Amino acid sequence: MGYEYLEHRADIGMRVSADTLEGIFQDAAEGLFNIIYDAHTVSPIKSFSLLVQAPTLEFLVIEFLNEIVSLMDRKGIFFSQCVDIVIDAKKKIKVVQCVLRGESQNRDKHMVKTEVKAATYSGLSLTRVNNNYIFQCLFDV
Repeated sequence: MGYEYLEHRADIGMRVSADTLEGIFQDAAEGLFNIIYDAHTVSPIKSFSLLVQAPTLEFLVIEFLNEIVSLMDRKGIFFSQCVDIVIDAKKKIKVVQCVLRGESQNRDKHMVKTEVKAATYSGLSLTRVNNNYIFQCLFDV
């Protein structure tokens, strides 16, 4: 499965497909990392726990991505891994927990490609087609 970037006049679109919801979150995080920088240049030295809540699964993915952007800005961290993903989608409020691994931002080591301001609700969709989940959104850059 994985992710792909979509052409957009002013922003960057991303489509993620996976056979599990956990895969959607993992691949969406990796896609976000690689919009901003080359995640392969980041060592998984530091770990950060992340917990995000939202009223729907679609909103949960957006809030998850935005919390990653916020955490990178607040802590000066770039991430290379999103692991140990646990989703609780059975209750009214949906929850995702995970561990993000990375290292301090180093402009000599990590070349910034694009600044992402936020994942947006524009073009947002999360569907299930033939045992695969497909997520799509736009990033404000």
